[in-house]
Amino acid sequence: MTGKVYLVGAGPGDSKLITLRALELIEKADVVLYDRLVSKKIISMIPKTAKKVYVGRAVGDDTTHQKGTNDLMVEYAKSNKHVVRLKGGDPIIFGRGGEEAEFLKDHKVKYEIVPGITSGIGSATYAGIPLTHRKYSSSVVFVTGHEDPEKKQEIVKDAKYVSTMTEERKKQIVKSVMFKLRVIRKKEAINSQLSCFINF
Repeated sequence: MTGKVYLVGAGPGDSKLITLRALELIEKADVVLYDRLVSKKIISMIPKTAKKVYVGRAVGDDTTHQKGTNDLMVEYAKSNKHVVRLKGGDPIIFGRGGEEAEFLKDHKVKYEIVPGITSGIGSATYAGIPLTHRKYSSSVVFVTGHEDPEKKQEIVKDAKYVSTMTEERKKQIVKSVMFKLRVIRKKEAINSQLSCFINF
């Protein structure tokens, strides 16, 4: 028999912001593998009947600890345990949840990903800062400060684009952006020529 692993987001820190689904799974868990960014209040919600295993990593620690975490998830799941892999924020927003899901799939372990409020959104909202606003902000970009050390070159690449608009509206925006880029380039070319003229 094989159990199941739940990759669960614990939210941005405030225990009142954890989802009902996350809390339900924590209460039913046999094992909880939790990260450094999970608050003490949320850790206290883990039932005494569940085994708590700290798998967090501090900044500067060896990144190879992830292999141990992956192995534990598979080991407990294959012992017919219900495992909660508890992560701060959202499990797949810079939380390596995607990598862990791939590992579980490769080892034929059932899993479920449970979203949480990522700190990038939660902190801004708590501070009263709207990340999107019809008049002032039409997009949001999340950028990591720590890429995979095995990458040959550190570069923000293959970004995912989440859209809530129709295809027709996308085409209109692309045309508008392309027009604005042409105008900007024209102005840059003129400024460059003026700069050369003035410096001369």
